[in-house]
Amino acid sequence: MWDVCYCATGILSEGSDEAYEKWLDILGGILEGYDRVGKLTSEEKQAVFYVICSVQMICIAYFESLDKYKELARINRRMLQYIIRNRRDIEKIV
Repeated sequence: MWDVCYCATGILSEGSDEAYEKWLDILGGILEGYDRVGKLTSEEKQAVFYVICSVQMICIAYFESLDKYKELARINRRMLQYIIRNRRDIEKIV
């Protein structure tokens, strides 16, 4: 589950408006493909939003701790805010 969520959030890290516009569809496709190959349990499906958020929080904490990665921390904060605003849509996908 971690790898799937990490992969999905990586798409947002490019930071373009287009990436944000397409992200929910891409996330749905990634989860659907993963579910076809290795069935997601109901617990995993319920955890998707929380795992995605935890990926972002870990990235923010790490990047914020290093001066040379402050911009990446800012990008990941923006990503986390977007993810939280779209929680209901993410939960509908799963």
